[in-house]
Amino acid sequence: YSQLGDDTKVCATSFGGCDVGYENRNIDFSQSALRSPIPTLTDEIRREACWTKVLDETFIDNNNGIIEDPTLTTKWQYFGTPTGLFKLYPGAAQGTCNTYDPRLRPWYVAATSGPKDIVLVIDRSLSMDTDDRWATAVDAAKTILTTMSITNHVAIVVFDSVAVQLCGDIIPCNTLSHASGANVEALVDLLMLENPQGNSNFEDAFTLAYNILDNSISASSHCHTAILFLTDGYANIGKLGQDLLHHVDTLQRNLLIDRGEGANVFTFSFSSDADKAIPKSLACRHNGTWSHITRNENLREQMANYYNYFATLRSTTKTDVVWVEPYVDAA
Repeated sequence: YSQLGDDTKVCATSFGGCDVGYENRNIDFSQSALRSPIPTLTDEIRREACWTKVLDETFIDNNNGIIEDPTLTTKWQYFGTPTGLFKLYPGAAQGTCNTYDPRLRPWYVAATSGPKDIVLVIDRSLSMDTDDRWATAVDAAKTILTTMSITNHVAIVVFDSVAVQLCGDIIPCNTLSHASGANVEALVDLLMLENPQGNSNFEDAFTLAYNILDNSISASSHCHTAILFLTDGYANIGKLGQDLLHHVDTLQRNLLIDRGEGANVFTFSFSSDADKAIPKSLACRHNGTWSHITRNENLREQMANYYNYFATLRSTTKTDVVWVEPYVDAA
């Protein structure tokens, strides 16, 4: 890839190049720009950069050549890979390096993993007030919510001594909500009002999560179903150990009878103090994955990567083109 030089500076009216703050920036219609979410390019990212270079021919063809055509409805063109490699056409310089990860954008998640019903189950017990765990968990949940598209349905359950669903005037209770922009914003607002307190009741958390799914036969994507469960400790009230595992088994069987499909359970043990055995067993018994996260900065990426499981399933089957909702580009 050649460097974007001074000769590529254009005031591209169709690409924000004449807007305040973007005047006279580098925009290159002869090639795409290559970006990576990490500062050091791995061998895999380098290989992807090489074999995807031929995409520029398609980008340029879609643009009707290497000059701006304001009459075209096609504007920015994207390409993302599982490593986080991102290609943008026309090529535009990035103000700050390594700040964009396509894998956390709704257009990428929707296209790779398909429609989903998601229940986020987050530990809100008093121990989450330690070492910014609660703030980190909220940030991770917000990231997951922002990857949602119009094909998804979602609910949030927080639990301490008891479990409650975050719902209210806009978000209905006891069911999933359509992951529209307004609903996602409302869920984020509700989550920001919560604070850690009390004990930790895994039984109540899973019971409520499965009840929400059971009540959402009409409010559903009718495709993938997942529960994302995060805890930083151990259950200390409600069913424990094998009793808890058998309880969730029963909830899963009932959901399978009522909806014709069960839920994939993805579990996250957050902190070195967190229970590992029970969350790992839950994920193994219910076709999910378990992650042990000891550092706050890894939680956001680890939780948001749950969709890779469904992306793998899609990669093994013949699928049609996936259309997603219009994406407002910040560039």
